[in-house]
Amino acid sequence: MYYLLLIAAYLTALLLPAPVFFAIVFVVALRFRGYACLLVAALVDIEFLMVTNGVPLYTVLTILLLVGAELIRPRLRLEVAV
Repeated sequence: MYYLLLIAAYLTALLLPAPVFFAIVFVVALRFRGYACLLVAALVDIEFLMVTNGVPLYTVLTILLLVGAELIRPRLRLEVAV
């Protein structure tokens, strides 16, 4: 299931607006450890930055979402799935 969510996040980042991708990343980060989402975000940034020069938006915001999920998870008392 985890790998399907990562593939869905990657396709979502390429085909849909950014907030949809970040919502999926946040859900993955709350339920699982979302460190693989950084790889997905870096791949998306590489593809987009080849066309334009700019800030790696997906990677920076994914890092912020992962940190936020790590801060929120204990308060929600969610168990991390392995």
